[in-house]
Amino acid sequence: MSSNEAREILANESNFAVALIDIVMETEDAGLRLINYIRNELCNREIRLIVRTGQPGSAPERYVIEHYDIDDYKDKTELTAQRLYTTLRTTLKAYQDLATMAHYQQSLSKIIEAAPVLYKIQPQKELFANMLNQITQLCPAATNNLLIATIDNAELCVEKWRTTIHMGTGKFADHHCEPLQYSALINTCNAMVSKNYAENLSPNALLLSLELYQHLFGYIYFEDTNTLSENDKHLLQIMVTQCAMALKNLDLYHTLEAANRQNERKNLFLGMAAHDLRNPLGIIIASEEMLQENNVENFNEEQRQCLDWIKINSRLSLDLVNNLLDVAKIESGQLELELVLTNILPIINNVVSFNRILANTKQIQLNVDYEQNIPHLMIDISKMQQILNNLLSNAIKYSHSHKSVWIQVKQCHNEVIILIKDEGQGIPQNELPKLFESFSKTSTVGTAGETSTGLGLSICRQIVEAHHGRIWVESTVGVGSTFYVAFRVQLLQ
Repeated sequence: MSSNEAREILANESNFAVALIDIVMETEDAGLRLINYIRNELCNREIRLIVRTGQPGSAPERYVIEHYDIDDYKDKTELTAQRLYTTLRTTLKAYQDLATMAHYQQSLSKIIEAAPVLYKIQPQKELFANMLNQITQLCPAATNNLLIATIDNAELCVEKWRTTIHMGTGKFADHHCEPLQYSALINTCNAMVSKNYAENLSPNALLLSLELYQHLFGYIYFEDTNTLSENDKHLLQIMVTQCAMALKNLDLYHTLEAANRQNERKNLFLGMAAHDLRNPLGIIIASEEMLQENNVENFNEEQRQCLDWIKINSRLSLDLVNNLLDVAKIESGQLELELVLTNILPIINNVVSFNRILANTKQIQLNVDYEQNIPHLMIDISKMQQILNNLLSNAIKYSHSHKSVWIQVKQCHNEVIILIKDEGQGIPQNELPKLFESFSKTSTVGTAGETSTGLGLSICRQIVEAHHGRIWVESTVGVGSTFYVAFRVQLLQ
């Protein structure tokens, strides 16, 4: 009968769907004050408020609609029994829709908030416990849950799939004894794996698959779902899909960890093997140099040629060993540069001189061309020699006899660009994207039968990028290839 009475009722019970409020009660604006109390002081946005008045002149409809948070305005004279019934039914439907939306919003918030708990790296048993805990928080009505994991073994036929119960809540909390009532459920899971259907499930039970990208991790069983709406079941499926993603994430983490351990063992092996090979190669190279210095005048032409081949191949073998060591260092993050402000041109001349013997054996002409006043670069000298030697020896390796190879150096804006161009076989366009990857080989082979490990260009890319530089290639089959190396001057000086 008054706004004060309404406030007492609201203090004892707040779960109302609709309130019909007179504007004029103990005062002419008591109803309007009650509306502000509900919306602003109680912060109740869900209840639907219908204003009814017999004195519309004291509170005009447009004014009330614009200044007060109400949902409908009715003149008492128009509220016949039928109009009252229609008004209440439509208002209740609006309340139900808003309540459903609010429920969805809260549930989706819980699903989003569950992500950090599910996606953290944790033991599988702890993940299973968190999965069931998050599901129970999402749908408290579904208290009797059971997590069932199916073990995937490609060598087993579908009749031999093994299903294991991992964890449960409610009456399934103590599941380790696996009593007889679980046997039918396990048989159902095995049947779903092989035949994709469920049998022997009670009408109120629900079995949702932990499946992602057609990979089945297992199932979650819900027993008493008769109180759950279809919307609740849909939300459960969203959460279960998130749980499957968390399982996949954990699986990928363990796979990556195993791959990293294997890669570390590989790098350790490469480093040890390469280190042990350097000693005998050093003896061979030192012996060759001693023969060149002391006895070369006593050799005939054939012996001198053999000595040249010892020199070339021993140094190529040493380069291979060094490449293996570099791969081990790069992949373990131990590549270190000794940067020195350096004139790049003498390094290029030394690399050309070193490769001239190899070029002469194939009667390939080496041409060097560079602009004047090339700025000095802050580089690691030995690593730069390694880059240029690899690119130049490749150009010679894949070129036919009686062709030419050009080495050019120029400055373009804020970069010094070194290009090595050959008239070789060229590289197919579809093979260029993987050219700078480790152990990547093209279908092109050396014109004199030379072999490749597929390491050189990958190492070049890593070293160039460590200098904050760029490396790329342009190639046409049957015409040749041009490799470019660019360093930014203002960053390196």
